[in-house]
Amino acid sequence: MSDRKDYSRPNQDWECGWKKRGFSCNRGPSLHGKCSGKGECQPSKDDDGYHCTRQAQQGGSCSTGPLPTGECGRTFPPCNPRRSMRARRKLASVAFVALVISLIYIGLGGVPASEDILSPGPLSSRHSATSQNCNTCHTEAHGKPWQWFFAGDGKSMSENCQSCHRMGEDSLNPHSLPIALLEDIQQKKLTTTDSQGAEKAVMHGMGSSRKVQCISCHKEHRGEAFQMTGLSNRQCQTCHEQTFASFSKDHPEFSNYPFNKRVNILFDHTSHFSKHFVKKKATDLSCNSCHSLQSSTGMMAMKGFDSLCASCHTDQIYGKSAINKGIVFFGLPTLDVETLEENDVRIGRWPPDTDGEISPIMHLMLSKNVEISELLAEFEEDDLELDDLTDEDQETLEKVAKVIWAIKKLLWNLVNNGLGEFSDVVLQLDGRELNTLQLSELSSSLPVDVLRAASTLWFRGLLQDELERYESGSPPSTWSAEAELADIEKIAEKKAIEDEDWMMAGGWYRNNDDFTIRYRPRGHADAFIKSWVDLSAKNAVQSPIAMDVLDSLTDRKNSPGKCMKCHSIEKLKDTTPDKAYQVHWRGALGQLDGQSFNRFNHSAHLNSINDKGCITCHSMNADADFKQAFEGFDATKFESNFSPIKKSACIQCHKSGQVNERCTTCHKYHVGDFFSSKSRMKDVHTKMFEEKPTVE
Repeated sequence: MSDRKDYSRPNQDWECGWKKRGFSCNRGPSLHGKCSGKGECQPSKDDDGYHCTRQAQQGGSCSTGPLPTGECGRTFPPCNPRRSMRARRKLASVAFVALVISLIYIGLGGVPASEDILSPGPLSSRHSATSQNCNTCHTEAHGKPWQWFFAGDGKSMSENCQSCHRMGEDSLNPHSLPIALLEDIQQKKLTTTDSQGAEKAVMHGMGSSRKVQCISCHKEHRGEAFQMTGLSNRQCQTCHEQTFASFSKDHPEFSNYPFNKRVNILFDHTSHFSKHFVKKKATDLSCNSCHSLQSSTGMMAMKGFDSLCASCHTDQIYGKSAINKGIVFFGLPTLDVETLEENDVRIGRWPPDTDGEISPIMHLMLSKNVEISELLAEFEEDDLELDDLTDEDQETLEKVAKVIWAIKKLLWNLVNNGLGEFSDVVLQLDGRELNTLQLSELSSSLPVDVLRAASTLWFRGLLQDELERYESGSPPSTWSAEAELADIEKIAEKKAIEDEDWMMAGGWYRNNDDFTIRYRPRGHADAFIKSWVDLSAKNAVQSPIAMDVLDSLTDRKNSPGKCMKCHSIEKLKDTTPDKAYQVHWRGALGQLDGQSFNRFNHSAHLNSINDKGCITCHSMNADADFKQAFEGFDATKFESNFSPIKKSACIQCHKSGQVNERCTTCHKYHVGDFFSSKSRMKDVHTKMFEEKPTVE
């Protein structure tokens, strides 16, 4: 037997699926095409025990030898047997004869029932509306039935499917994912370990660039009750080499499921339940107090800020006890005026006792002037202190003067150019033209009177005259700093309440104590802060100035509004200008979109949990360093408040004889964000304009 030739016999319609890899099992497939063994041979037994029977052309007796149980010591996964060449020829011959007979019958008879004869069966209920018009899906189905066989090339069936079912640009790639992402996943998941600890390959060597047609998985013409989206394990295993006899026995243990990435909202369950809620005596709180079942997705969605967080965190947002209650939008930096005057460097009027620096937002506003932007970068690199210029040379002092005049010009432009100044900055930064709503959010309707009052009070109403003199090369007019400061102090003495306190409900105000124009948050989801965070996050990679703005607005302890006390920021892997940092303003739960292979529906499980409720699956991990993970922008570095869910929790129900164990119960094939209503409406809107007839 060891020398027998490996050839196809007339009574063997099937051959081993591993034959294309250069080897095959000794026993071969059954008569019905089922795999008969997992070993390279079927050991024989005599008085001395079991002996290897591997054939000579397959290497002869192996060194490992049979197991004590009589099983082959060199096992491999079961194969998917394929028909032998002889069997395929026989099927092709039968099909050809049937086709010829059908053509003769249809072509010669021309019977009215010819279309019924060609129909493979009724459509599913979802497609039943098109049952009277075959060419809705079969674009070549026109004319007489016999003409269909001679039609030219048309759209592929998958293209016709996508005319209704939009699955993104990479719809025909495996899992509808980009090739680069597929290759990255394959490199990370070349092998896996089964429940017995044995290492197995995950994927066949099919290559990530192979196109998968829709009809590979979705079969039509099987009747109205047929579910086209229901896939069998065998269909999944066409590509996935590792086979599972059942979920409960063979599926590997979960790896940190479902916590492969930090959550969008920084909410420390441990500290809230063990400390904050105890102080508030909120002993009646439960998971349902914050989470509610979203019927459309089956996810547990988070309730809104107003119903959950406002009672404790509203004062923090308004800055009631904060050191920095308002964001410095514009301010006059502390300046060594005396050194400038001693070296005959003229800067015109400049209030004494200014106390501050050039704020990040102000720096960004100044940066539209390339020369000024370069000077500020040079000052930062040299650690130049504007409040002490005694050791600086004449050239540096002249550069400082240019920056001071640019600050004055910015204030004047804001008074006269208004919202256009904001639009110019954004256009300079990332080339975008802002609409009216975006301008309104970015400026928060900055009152012109606040700017005019600052210009008049800080520069005695002579700012325009000074700028005209500077630009024409004329010397600035003389003035008395002490006298003008006295006027400002007189106004300050008359105030019954500080400007910052007067604006406790949020908005714009001018602070004459430090010569700044500030904005105080108007509450949760403040449009001004949100728009500046989004703008700076988008451009933080390409612009260091934008990165400074982002840092100033996202400091969890000191930034006005304290947005990032709860909202996280993630640095994206693809750091192109429009994909740098993603700000998570909303929680992830309940969203329809997401790059995930897993699926879970809470609505199907809520009635099955025991007396522990949600803790049946979600047990707290009091030792987790939850907050530390949010210090940076890497969302993959994360330690959850909850312990990972174990496979044992699922096996209680999902096992043989109870709840089904199909792959598609927990895994989805199409992965991506192409299901979003926003992207769908964008497609519809674009199509409407593309197909709109031209009116002459």
